[in-house]
Amino acid sequence: ENGLPQPPNYPIDERYFSDRFDFSEGNLPWSLKFLKFPIDNYFYTNNSVMFKYPSIRIPVYLIGGLHDMYCDYTFRIYDGIREHSPKVKIAIGPWQHSWPEEGEPGPIYDGKGDASRWFDQFLRGRDNGFLNEPDVTVFVQDAFKPNASIETVPGYFRYEQWPIPSNRDRSRILFPTANHSLSPHPSNTTTSQWKDIQYRAATGSQTGWWWNEPAEDQRPLDALTDTVLSFETETFTTSVEMLGFVEVSLIVKTTAKSAHWIVRLEDVWPSGEVSLVVGGAFNGCFRKGTDNPEWIVPNEEFLINGTLRFGTWTFREGHRLRVSVNNAAMALGWPTPYQMVTSLLVDDSRTWVKIPFVQRPVRPIVPPFTKVPYDPPVPLDGGAIQARGFYYNHTFDAATVFDRTPSRTTLRWSEGLFQNAFNTRALVAFNKMTFYRDDEHPESSSWEAHGLYLIVLDITPTTPSAQVVPGTNTTTLYLKDLIEQIERNFTVSSDQIIGPIDVPNVDLSNHRWILLQSFIQLNSTENSFDISVNRTLQENGAEVRKTGISQSVERMFH
Repeated sequence: ENGLPQPPNYPIDERYFSDRFDFSEGNLPWSLKFLKFPIDNYFYTNNSVMFKYPSIRIPVYLIGGLHDMYCDYTFRIYDGIREHSPKVKIAIGPWQHSWPEEGEPGPIYDGKGDASRWFDQFLRGRDNGFLNEPDVTVFVQDAFKPNASIETVPGYFRYEQWPIPSNRDRSRILFPTANHSLSPHPSNTTTSQWKDIQYRAATGSQTGWWWNEPAEDQRPLDALTDTVLSFETETFTTSVEMLGFVEVSLIVKTTAKSAHWIVRLEDVWPSGEVSLVVGGAFNGCFRKGTDNPEWIVPNEEFLINGTLRFGTWTFREGHRLRVSVNNAAMALGWPTPYQMVTSLLVDDSRTWVKIPFVQRPVRPIVPPFTKVPYDPPVPLDGGAIQARGFYYNHTFDAATVFDRTPSRTTLRWSEGLFQNAFNTRALVAFNKMTFYRDDEHPESSSWEAHGLYLIVLDITPTTPSAQVVPGTNTTTLYLKDLIEQIERNFTVSSDQIIGPIDVPNVDLSNHRWILLQSFIQLNSTENSFDISVNRTLQENGAEVRKTGISQSVERMFH
């Protein structure tokens, strides 16, 4: 997406090639940048907002989604700048990587309307009461059963205070025990025991490939008792809300010089299903700080601590809370390269999790702006293509397909999406990814990705659909036909296709259209990553330019 020409006119010229399309040391693909800079160093101090907090002295509106892996930044920035900024507002909804008016899963509201109020206050100087409103709005989730495709999350929006005031803070520290319970009382250190975990790089797909996204049932993963350690509370006798960051302190050791620990907070239903609430990952090489990595000394115990992702949840009466620990998350993080056994010290006062339970306000206030439904713009000509700001229509559903053997897993995922942006252009986005992991050779992992963007300009609700007669017009390319051709290259499962998409079947010879494709191949060994990234750009069916870059990157604590 960051390789596309600049909207709304999408100029293809030398400036575009230099700034966005061509690869160079000054314009590297994001995936390659991440591999080159795994340690907190000058790259992050020069570019990350977290090192610029004191200089931010303007009003700031932060929007996040509970099911977006970037949700944490809202509270991190808020904590860092609120002493310097005249007003900081946070709005956290249940959606993934999206905006309040178009988010999935819902519920949604008119985010653009609230943004307009914000700009009226701080750009136009119209006092509309924004300065007097509470800073923080958050969606408090009710429990919901595992469902990676959930459309609407149960729960409600409310104003909240941050940090949670002490008179409503009901946080509890829980200690894992040798009998796999979570105890509110620390054990005497003389009774501490080590519990072993067999590292298997090809496990952990149930957590998804995007932290915090709605996930499938965690039972199949937790059932791998030699690979996963799970600890549970007693059954809740009353419902309790959680809001904030789960803190984690673990005493661990491993037989290898590098290892990851994956920690998941889960909700166990009376009927047996296990919902993923929040999770987090910890790299043992960064135990002394992300700017001070060290290889692990095999079989030497050490402390890893930190927080899981921000989350809200309601644990209902009759449910149990579970904490599960393992060393791999399939698509969420690259496997460490060594076969190993890790160990967790339990029945020890230094190993614990702190759950941010809160007392619900006596009279929770639902922010008025979250009650405003989004009224999408209607075409002036009364055309039929209408939706919430951006019109989305899946050409085929997201699907995940596994090829599994006892020690290897190949995961294939793809999704296709049609978007009509304010009824002025059509954009079709397709993505396909393949992950390969091998328990016996975790160093030999791979990831392949293929992304495609098709942009057709001047598409409106009144653009006539072509009446295509079978057997005629064989040299003319039509939009629907092109999309169907693309679909065949991107589907990974025959049941993904959900029928014809709602798009005018226009004759593309009468429109300017751009097709951008990107291909990434990433392979690892014990000591290096080998990455290849290639892009191809077409305009009106003719190839305009190709670019590519291939590099081998030394593996540094990855």
